[in-house]
Amino acid sequence: MDLWGPYRTANINGVHFFLTLVDDFSRCTWTHLLHNKNQVAPTLIQFYNMIETQFHTKILMFRIDNGTEFINSTCLDFFKAKGVLLQRSMVKTPQQNGVVKRKHRHLLDTARAIRFQAGFPKNFWGECVLSATHLINLLPMENLHWKSPFEILYGKQPALHDLRTIGCLCYAHNVGENDKFAPRATKSVFLGYTFGLKGYKLYDLEHKKIFHSRDVVFQEPIFPFKRAPLSQAGTNIDEHSLYDSLFPIINSQLLSANDSPISVPCPSSSPLQLFSNPPMQPLSDTLVPSVHSPSSHVPSQSSSFTSSPSNTQSSPSISSAPSASLLPLPRRSTKPKGPPTWLKNFVCMPPTTKQSTAINSQSPTSQSFHATTKPSSLYPLFTPFDLTLFSSDYVMSLVSVLQVPEPSSFPRLNNTLNG
Repeated sequence: MDLWGPYRTANINGVHFFLTLVDDFSRCTWTHLLHNKNQVAPTLIQFYNMIETQFHTKILMFRIDNGTEFINSTCLDFFKAKGVLLQRSMVKTPQQNGVVKRKHRHLLDTARAIRFQAGFPKNFWGECVLSATHLINLLPMENLHWKSPFEILYGKQPALHDLRTIGCLCYAHNVGENDKFAPRATKSVFLGYTFGLKGYKLYDLEHKKIFHSRDVVFQEPIFPFKRAPLSQAGTNIDEHSLYDSLFPIINSQLLSANDSPISVPCPSSSPLQLFSNPPMQPLSDTLVPSVHSPSSHVPSQSSSFTSSPSNTQSSPSISSAPSASLLPLPRRSTKPKGPPTWLKNFVCMPPTTKQSTAINSQSPTSQSFHATTKPSSLYPLFTPFDLTLFSSDYVMSLVSVLQVPEPSSFPRLNNTLNG
């Protein structure tokens, strides 16, 4: 066992320390939040009695350091009365108590990940440590032959159906509410679990307090502390800002009745013009649509309607959509393009090089090869040459060799050689 702290930021309930006790056989971990070191002795006595009652066994030995929270008259007298041995590590030698030291690192790494995921302020560090302890006891470990500490200690697999995302938004049912127009649920944040209570540990966003509830509806993708602006290290939360961040409201300026354009910043140089919908105009029964082109089957957006002389109304014009030139152009890479670096030690033809074959009409066996582009190397393998310089027998033998397909695998090569 070991004591961690004091941490410079107090937890939401005012604690600065936490005491960690690890079972050397099952690696099961118990964590207790403490306000000061004077609470260590009562917590150890309570823990010893709990183990003796629940598991019908006795603790034989405690491995501790030389901290004054353990080496005091209260703890020493209790250990002597119960016959518990003490293994004390040497000064400046924390590796002699390495099991609980490594467990501290595991707890802090997991608690830090929970805090970053949920967006908790630092005054929720104690709740993150308690939640990390609960999750670590349920995870399988390699040194336990891929069994969890819970399974080793209790002899059965843990139930995982009640696990939820730490720090998510949830709504707890208000039990016993008599007001017919009062809310039936309390907006809260899920903090974790409490040993001995068959319910969830929640934080009330309105009254800033911790409570427990069984009837809870979870919204796991939403993290209120991560979205809402915080003040006073997360203790005061603006309810309106939280609601606006979760449920965005359409700006009322876009729904105004006037047709004046509204400038909205956009990535291009000129602002994007947004117009509100024109009001609906009553149309008489004698309205006849004017067709500008006999070949157009669908009236365009700018077409107008002509009414009778007795009732003439001008329809408002609707501006067309913004042109594509206002949209930002995709960014192109400025990195120079060239052949891959793994080809720098090879002599290769450029990709644009093409070979053409010309057959001499005078001699069917005389062919000439030439490249259309200049090679990129000084001594390319594909140097232009003329087959008229060679004899006809050599040309025919060369053609027969070139027509043999190159084997793509060792079995095909073996068959070619044997054949």
